[in-house]
Amino acid sequence: METQRKQVHAFKLEQAKWENELQLKIKKFAHDRKLLSEHNIELQEALTSLEEKFAKQQSGMDSQTTQIIALESLLREKTIETQELEQLRLKNEELSQWERFHRADAAAVEQTRKLEQQELLNHLERILLATSLQEDTTATVNATSGAAKSSSGQSAPCSEKLGRRRSAPDGSALRKSGCGTNEETLNARIVELEKLCKQKDQSINSLKSVVDQQESVFGEKVKILTAKYDQVKAINLALQKRLLNTLTDDATNP
Repeated sequence: METQRKQVHAFKLEQAKWENELQLKIKKFAHDRKLLSEHNIELQEALTSLEEKFAKQQSGMDSQTTQIIALESLLREKTIETQELEQLRLKNEELSQWERFHRADAAAVEQTRKLEQQELLNHLERILLATSLQEDTTATVNATSGAAKSSSGQSAPCSEKLGRRRSAPDGSALRKSGCGTNEETLNARIVELEKLCKQKDQSINSLKSVVDQQESVFGEKVKILTAKYDQVKAINLALQKRLLNTLTDDATNP
């Protein structure tokens, strides 16, 4: 009996020990569960905060993507306008070169015309002087003083003829002077050259008018494209600055 009581007492002690350990485990489990629940709540709050930040960042990324697309479109437009501006600049340079060449050619033609005209005038002067000398010699040898005076009154001196020729560019006075077929031919040649020079002058003036008109048109186009380029450049800089500020804010506030 004593042995049984000892066994029962030992069993009760062991049972009490087990129950005590069980209670401790239950309390620890409840405490751990409470801690886990609180930690879970904190994690849920952190997750919600991260989701909100992610949504904001996603919205910012969408906005940045839209801005980048708009920026790329503006860059393409700027590239096209820059190419057009470069083409206009090349055309303007080509037009300027052509104008310089045309002016040089026109100056050379004008110089040649003046030289030819001067050469014809000099040749005509020599012919008139030779004719006048021949007439004066013939009048002096074969005529009396009265006949010489009469002959002198009928034919004008060479200097007077030359003066009439210079005062009448069309050559009509020279043809009436009676100096001969050669003078009339030369005079007709002078008239022809003067007409040709007038035609060339008219052509040059017409070409100058066309060149001035083209320069005005190209100048207006260059001004318009330059204004557009400056506007696109300003928008570009503003978008790049805004994008940089957005990226800086995102990096500062992760």
